[in-house]
Amino acid sequence: MAYSTEHTDEAELLKLAEHYKNAQQTMQKQERMYSDCAIVPEPKVGWVNGYCVLGAENVL
Repeated sequence: MAYSTEHTDEAELLKLAEHYKNAQQTMQKQERMYSDCAIVPEPKVGWVNGYCVLGAENVL
């Protein structure tokens, strides 16, 4: 996960990320969802209007 250290409360973000991870793990166990993560998508990053943007395509 990419984020701006200048504009982000890192401690709060990490706390929320941990909460999300735990919720996802609980849901996946309940639904019996499993993965070996064999397919890992290539990250796409671009520069848009002076900002680093995740998922950007065909931008400089």
